[in-house]
Amino acid sequence: VADEGPSTLRIIAMHDLPNSVELVYDSNEFLTRAHNVFVDSLNAVLYVCGGNGSNSVRLLSLADPTQPTLLAEYGFNTPFPIPYVHDIYVRNNIAYLNCANVGFFMIDFTNPTDPINLGNMMNYPQKGYNHSGWLANDGEHYYMCDETHGMDVKVVDTSDPSDMSVVNLFNAESTSNQIVHNALVKDNFLYLSYYYDGVQVYDITDPVNPVRYSYFDTFDGDNTSFYQGAWGVYPYLPSGNILVS
Repeated sequence: VADEGPSTLRIIAMHDLPNSVELVYDSNEFLTRAHNVFVDSLNAVLYVCGGNGSNSVRLLSLADPTQPTLLAEYGFNTPFPIPYVHDIYVRNNIAYLNCANVGFFMIDFTNPTDPINLGNMMNYPQKGYNHSGWLANDGEHYYMCDETHGMDVKVVDTSDPSDMSVVNLFNAESTSNQIVHNALVKDNFLYLSYYYDGVQVYDITDPVNPVRYSYFDTFDGDNTSFYQGAWGVYPYLPSGNILVS
């Protein structure tokens, strides 16, 4: 997907890599702009968020992974209203919604046409632009990134969705205007793309108390109140290599 103007949803077949790659779906039937997508692979559902105007979340069935079909969509003015969702994480039908300046929501989409609002967190320490996050392996703690200069990464206790709270704060230990972008978890490590501070890796054996394990700075300039450096990180390659954009 693309978030810089009108585009399409594209699906690329990679099963024959490295010999070939094939574009198997390219259509604007369901969207022309999105910030991100997330696949709940266990249930074959594609979640689309951001850039959809009044439709903040769309659910597409991937029962046929090359021919998606619309299951449901939700936004400001739908019967089940959801604020603008900038990014989303989903595990087995439970969606964790990063809703920009509004806050953080947990929604049960087990029945896509009859979702349940499990809880939300509108106010929390160092609230900024609620951008993205990732769930810890224990399923009870969420690493939340506010894309606002000077704001720490939050460890959110989600064990009781009706009473969620921030139980720890941590950062890249650099300048007062540092800024984080995305978080991903692999095994017992949390990988953060941290703009000016590059890739930051934390040991989350204790999910409440991340300990910085390593880092790699990808930007040799000064930290400013802009957005440069490590935009994304991908630690899931079979080779063990880490991709950074």
